[in-house]
Amino acid sequence: MLNKLIDWSKGNFSELPWRLHRTLYNTLVSEIMLQQTTVTTVIPKFNEFIKRFPNIETLAKANEKEVLIYWQGLGYYRRARSLHKAAITIFENYNCEIPTDKDLLMSIPGIGEYTSSAILAIGFDKFQLAIDANLERIFSRVYEIKLCKGKDLKFLIQQKVNDKLFFPNIKKVSSREINEAFMDLGRTICRQNKVECEICPLKSICKSRNKKPLLLPLPSKKKSIKHNLELNRIIISEGDKIFVIKREKGLWLEDQWEIPTFFKSSSDQGFLKTNQYKSLSSVKLSKKIVKTFKSAITKYVIVNHVYNGNINIIEKEGLKGRFVNPNKTKLHLTSSTLKACY
Repeated sequence: MLNKLIDWSKGNFSELPWRLHRTLYNTLVSEIMLQQTTVTTVIPKFNEFIKRFPNIETLAKANEKEVLIYWQGLGYYRRARSLHKAAITIFENYNCEIPTDKDLLMSIPGIGEYTSSAILAIGFDKFQLAIDANLERIFSRVYEIKLCKGKDLKFLIQQKVNDKLFFPNIKKVSSREINEAFMDLGRTICRQNKVECEICPLKSICKSRNKKPLLLPLPSKKKSIKHNLELNRIIISEGDKIFVIKREKGLWLEDQWEIPTFFKSSSDQGFLKTNQYKSLSSVKLSKKIVKTFKSAITKYVIVNHVYNGNINIIEKEGLKGRFVNPNKTKLHLTSSTLKACY
């Protein structure tokens, strides 16, 4: 059964660039990029990143600003900073060689439980289960485990595998190949909100196939509170350039550049105290909205209202920034700025 799953995976996804040119470094980069980002989005960015930073040394010696530029489009920029810090640590402490000991790996900034397991399993082909949301979902459904996703579920999966109660022959196949196969299955066939059981390589052993697989794993008992947030974003143009402001340290999207953005309203009564965005103090906006789009960050569902503004707003609101051509700048523009402009 596992060999059937592996053959399916290799037959459909062997051309992924981090699989074609396998190294521990490529595994480290790809695994961090793939966290919370789709494969189709990662592929072109991975190729560009590896071309510019082909190894630990080149990445470690690069400045953070350039690393963020090459990360642009992947979002969650804390991951890029963590990857950069990990490369610096490996360069300085391990002579550019990525350790193959789990405890050493987890001592490196930016490398946690999952990433260390993925490096060992996929990069080094040493038996590990890199248990992410895909593996949680597959094991829950195949073995009909009625647990909430999270720490307890991961512990149970690992324990049952160790005791040969789940996939008893798993250590007889390549750790690299089976982890990748599980990941492929989870992101294409056994998805969170959609399953295609009839074409699943594991359909003959799946205990929840003819029941309600979408109900597993059980949702977390703690429901996060989502707040609505409305922001006014202002495009101030000068020829083919727009005015942008750098996000300060400690704020969302720190060190990135965005068009002037102001608070409008929120269901979170304490939002203004966070100092993420301030209200307009003296300028009245046009009644004509250029466009409206939605986005989200942390616990906020955001409605963004985009207006055209004039250059007087800069002086009246005391804005400090610069004019840039969004198509040519090397500054790191936020995704919301790009959505507002195009």
